[in-house]
Amino acid sequence: MDKISILSPAKVNIFLEVLKKRNDSFHDIVSLITLLNFGDTLSFEKIKNGIEIEGVANIKLEENLIYKAYSLVKIQKNKDISSGIKISVKKQIPIGGGLGGGSSNAASTLIMLNKIWQLKIPMRKLMDMAVQLGSDVPVFMHGKHAFIFGRGEQVMFTKIKESFFVLVTFNNIHCSTRELFQNPELKKRKQMSLKVSNIVNALKSDYLLNLSDISRLTNDFEHLAYTKYSLIKDTINIMNYTLNEKLNNSLIVSPRLSGTGSSVFCVFNDLGNTKSFYEKIKTNLPDGATAHLTELFNGTS
Repeated sequence: MDKISILSPAKVNIFLEVLKKRNDSFHDIVSLITLLNFGDTLSFEKIKNGIEIEGVANIKLEENLIYKAYSLVKIQKNKDISSGIKISVKKQIPIGGGLGGGSSNAASTLIMLNKIWQLKIPMRKLMDMAVQLGSDVPVFMHGKHAFIFGRGEQVMFTKIKESFFVLVTFNNIHCSTRELFQNPELKKRKQMSLKVSNIVNALKSDYLLNLSDISRLTNDFEHLAYTKYSLIKDTINIMNYTLNEKLNNSLIVSPRLSGTGSSVFCVFNDLGNTKSFYEKIKTNLPDGATAHLTELFNGTS
């Protein structure tokens, strides 16, 4: 078998609302996840036996979501697997940046091992395996933008009305999701906001989502990240300061945190203005921060 390489896309949370704490110690959340046409490249190649993973040497094997995905597939279909696998990762998504790199890699591994080994595991079963790997993994299984509910494992896929361009900034900070969820200052909502509830109900009638409809919704973790990490606050302030009237006219989603951080992004509906903003911002960011220009994942448009 020749080597097969695929994009394992990053994501951003257009908004994120935190609801009640559950009996299993997780929190209920609601969020819109949009996938990006940017991410890690995973390459798969058959070997004689076992598994080899290259490109993620800074993660212990037993903690690597790629390895965990492989292990779940082995448990399910060991007798039907006739070879080993080598998985090489060209890492572009920063670890701990709120862009879902590990979860995306896990989903890509489940899908590709099922295909390469011709195991014919149904998608329903693959989704069950994805939930076992992590709350964020299911949303990556279909390569579509989606609203997520519960602890993240409940997914409602959606199409977005037009093309959008995304400016993502990476800070050299690893934000702890666990610490932010456990922060006593985290404000929890009794229920999802009315705006989100109305859109979710509309989606059940094949509503085509326009990002501008939800652009004013926010990320409930942002104020905590501001307090704990000054670099995140500085990055958002610099991005807001750099925006001028022309850029604001095509700005759809203002600079904000993705997930629990530390990456910050904004969304435009005009490529020229996105490029202009990128040129202005890339040399003005705080030390240790970099910028990347991309667009929404084109597999869903």
